[in-house]
Formats: sequence, C-alpha cells, structure tokens
Amino acid sequence: MEHEPQNNSCNESEPYLPGHVTDEELAEIAEDVPLARLEIEAVRAEINTCGEEPAEVLLRAVSEYRVVALGEIHLGRNAHRVYCARMMMRLKAAGATHLALEIDAEDQPVLDLFADSGALDRGKLPCLLRDDCYFELLKAARQAGLKLVAADTRSRRWRDRHMADTIGAVLDADPQARVVFWVGGGHLLDRRGDRPVSTAAVLLREKYSVCTIKAQTFWNESGTLGPLTRKLCKPVAVRTEPAGVIGGLQDSFPFDDEYFERYRYWDYVFIYPPAYAMDD
Repeated sequence: MEHEPQNNSCNESEPYLPGHVTDEELAEIAEDVPLARLEIEAVRAEINTCGEEPAEVLLRAVSEYRVVALGEIHLGRNAHRVYCARMMMRLKAAGATHLALEIDAEDQPVLDLFADSGALDRGKLPCLLRDDCYFELLKAARQAGLKLVAADTRSRRWRDRHMADTIGAVLDADPQARVVFWVGGGHLLDRRGDRPVSTAAVLLREKYSVCTIKAQTFWNESGTLGPLTRKLCKPVAVRTEPAGVIGGLQDSFPFDDEYFERYRYWDYVFIYPPAYAMDD
C-alpha cells in the first residue's frame, strides 16, 4: 500500500527554516562551507519564499513536460528514492506513462519479466541499483502501471546519447507519453552557458520539453545546501531560476575545482531533512 510523502515536524504555517543563523550554527556550518552569516540567511529566505511541496512540483511537472528527469546519487536507502516511490501512483494519475531507468537496454527482458510477474533478478541490475530502496522504487512504479524502460547502454562513450534516443523513441511513438527519467544527477547537468555539455537532459531538450530535478540530502551527498539545511523540518522544492542565491551556490566539492557544479544547472532542487525517511 502506497504511503503519502511525510511532512515530518513542520506545521503548514511554519517556515521551512528559521530565518536567523545563530553563532552556534554559524560555527558548525563553517566546518563544511565557507559562507558568511548574511549569505546563509539569504539562502534560508529564498527557501522560505520560493519553497514548494515537492509533491506539487512533481505533479505539475508531469502535466507540463514530456520528460521529468529526477537526478539521484546511487547510494542505498536515501530520501529521494523513498519520497518519489511514494509518489508513483499519483504521478501515473497525473499523466506519467513510463519510467526510464539507468539500466542497460540489453536487460529490458529483466524489467519485462518483473512487470509481468513481480519477480526481479537484482543481479542483472547495475551494482549500485540492487538494494532494497531501489527495488521499492521499481515496485511502486510497477504497481502504478508505469512502463519500465531500460534506457542505458554499456558503451560508455555514447551513454547520454543512447539514453536520450531511447526516451525520444518512446515520446515519438506516442504523443501522449510522459516519461519519468530516473538517473544519476550527472546525466542531467545543463551548464547553461558556463561551458558546453552534452548530457542526456541537454540532448533531450533539443526536441522535447524537459524538467530536471536535483536531489539534495545532508547525510549522503556533497553540496553547499546540505550543511545549510540541517534544521529543515520537511522536504522542500526550490526552483533555481528565481532563487538567485541558491542557483549560484556550488553543488560539488572540492571548492577549488575550476569546473564545479552550481544548483542553477538544474530546474529544481529537492532538499530533504537530514533524517527524512531513514527509519520508517
């Protein structure tokens, strides 16, 4: 039985984060990211002003875009997998038809068998996608009636092109198709003028409408927002275009990397509380 995404300890009328940064918090944050108090408070103000429920963003995106691309980090049980698994039935109702996955196309029969019988040979999946949490994501999609698509290829040179072409074929075959694309976040980067890049998302945008969503959690990812949102009381979605401070923040370590990533390279960032869905 599908559960609704949790709101944890926030009341609907409460801000997502306290606006003021205490001296104790500032000292704690400084251990991870070199930001001044005013910069941190500006980030919190943008989250409180621009923040939306991730569920609302997902449902709206499925209705407005042909591809809703959800970037993850491939680590076991994590908040993004848990949250989005709980959303599968609602995404289907909003118009989603397919779930495209970072699984080799040669293993499509494995997904087809799973769709028909519920039996899944996890040993045929990529090694970082064999855990219970990823299985629950696939199971939720199957129960919702989404078509599972193995979109990847073992040819490392053409992976992004292959994934874009596979999803494009699904969209071209059915004008009503809406694809949820579940993939490692690096395949969704769009550097938007900072320097050229040909990720799957950029290639798909040449022909289709695409919404990219980056997951940010504290406990299992690098990125500036993790340490800045330790006191977040429920998941929040922030559109990066109007949130200029957040959009300009670095989303990778180390900080001296010439080509570091920024949050504005995605359309939205979903930020999860440190302990979200880890113990339920």
